[in-house]
Amino acid sequence: MPFKGYHPRLKSKKYNKKHSRWLFSYSFYSIKNGSTYVIEAFYYVKVELFIIKFYDKNHSGKNKYAILTNKGDVRNILMTNFNLLNILLEEYPTASFCFMGERRYFKDKNKQVLVEDAENNIRYRVYKSFIEQDIFRPFLNKNFLLKYKNKISSYLFLNKSNILFPSLLAYEEHIRNILSNEFPEIRFLG
Repeated sequence: MPFKGYHPRLKSKKYNKKHSRWLFSYSFYSIKNGSTYVIEAFYYVKVELFIIKFYDKNHSGKNKYAILTNKGDVRNILMTNFNLLNILLEEYPTASFCFMGERRYFKDKNKQVLVEDAENNIRYRVYKSFIEQDIFRPFLNKNFLLKYKNKISSYLFLNKSNILFPSLLAYEEHIRNILSNEFPEIRFLG
């Protein structure tokens, strides 16, 4: 079910043995603002979970996901991420997805670096309002149970077709355990 946006192209696929995960790297070009974006889909094999992150190709370093571009193409960028979800779902029909609103880093008037609160941050609110549009509702309700985690600015799309676990609740608990080990600072609660 393609939506408007741009078509992401697969650039690389690498396996990380230590974390038992694949990293799929895609890129796309924004016609509206002239930037190239990279979407990284981290696939955790043990729980059939993709964590989707993206950034402007001009940004690098550990905070590359946190840098705002303010280039005015948010809708198409988010639509392209949603298109990638559909592409990945075709190849991994029982996979679930997690999106995290990365916290912003910014400087105050004294040039001190400040970090936005993890809870209910601005990116999360933008992503959430985007996903809650009527255009997505039939597709999402058919395929996923949506779990919003305001405390850590994340949402989880639990795939209703996943049969690895006896229930979606058991599946969600297993995902929480994996993510707590992978990202101890977020304490995947709620």
